[in-house]
Amino acid sequence: MKTTARLNIVLSILALFFLSVSAFAQPGGFYEHGSNSGGVDANENIDSVTVGASMRYVVAPDPTANPSYDFSTMSGTLESTFTWTVDAALGTIAGAPDTDNDVTVDMESAPATGQISVQEVSSAGCASGDVTNIDVEIIAAPTAAITPATGDTCTDDPTAIALDVPISLTTSVADGNVRINVNIDGPSNADIYDNDFDLTAADTEFTIPAGTFNDGLGDYDITIEEVSDRISRKSSVTVNPNDVLVFTINRVPNTGVIYHLPNK
Repeated sequence: MKTTARLNIVLSILALFFLSVSAFAQPGGFYEHGSNSGGVDANENIDSVTVGASMRYVVAPDPTANPSYDFSTMSGTLESTFTWTVDAALGTIAGAPDTDNDVTVDMESAPATGQISVQEVSSAGCASGDVTNIDVEIIAAPTAAITPATGDTCTDDPTAIALDVPISLTTSVADGNVRINVNIDGPSNADIYDNDFDLTAADTEFTIPAGTFNDGLGDYDITIEEVSDRISRKSSVTVNPNDVLVFTINRVPNTGVIYHLPNK
């Protein structure tokens, strides 16, 4: 009897443990501040976003005060209300005032740092003893530019050309990884190339591979249509430089034989 009683107690404790864990399971795509999919990560101690972004923030409610709410699916009855505060330097809550545990913040268009705070109030009107804060930094969007804006070459076979395109990149992201989308229109205005290049801020060129220039002789418009870094992609901010290099492929002349006056 004693063994059975002890086993029942252990099972009850485990059930309560797994119940509390499931109550705090995060919604898909979200991670607890200070961590990521790989666990605790110092890089996540501040939330980095790109200027002009609209960012969503969710907070886990007290599961006891909200017993029929499933935080992992953001569904069910939310009995508590939430008071959100956003530092003015960061931006404003979209559709404020908002008393849900889920808000969207429209970020300012200039780099800044600040805090977003939230306090839970139960259905009985009791405010949580602690205010939950998250540090946020707004960083500049990445940039990309082709220099110079024109170039040319002479060839008998345009498809044999592998072109190194000079580029200038900037990013505020520490790892310096930048992605550009490049589109090329040929002399006949045909869209002949569309590809992404993963670069670093230190890169000064990217290479258009041989076989690309297959639209004959004339002007090829090489356009950087989009540039992004890890944070701008997370922030769903699209940057369209639309910077163009007009690359002209000229025909190599086919010189004939030399003629001269006869010797007799």
